[in-house]
Amino acid sequence: MACWLNALAFPAQVMLSVFVILMISHTVHIGALNVAQVKKIRCKENADWLIERNHVKPHVYRLKETTRLLGPLIFLHFQSDTKTLYLALSSDSMTNEENRKLRVALRVYKNQLLNPKV
Repeated sequence: MACWLNALAFPAQVMLSVFVILMISHTVHIGALNVAQVKKIRCKENADWLIERNHVKPHVYRLKETTRLLGPLIFLHFQSDTKTLYLALSSDSMTNEENRKLRVALRVYKNQLLNPKV
């Protein structure tokens, strides 16, 4: 941690260290680092998303407005009846074709995916 290598006062160093540890634990807790072991994400015709995880039955989610594209990163936010799932994907975590399809779906069809007509 760089805060220990500079001339900050000891209380400031401790506060910054605690903050970094809390941020890391929060990131792991919400599942943004694929701790959930997601194997496959599939968008269905009715704008539901079927998410398959290791050793868990596939579950249906809805895309949330907080989903964002940021350069090579894709931050996905899903909500089901019982749980919330956050995923951070990079462009190198999938094939070029899968990356292209997901980016097109999120850029062009995001409004339809967020507000489906059932």
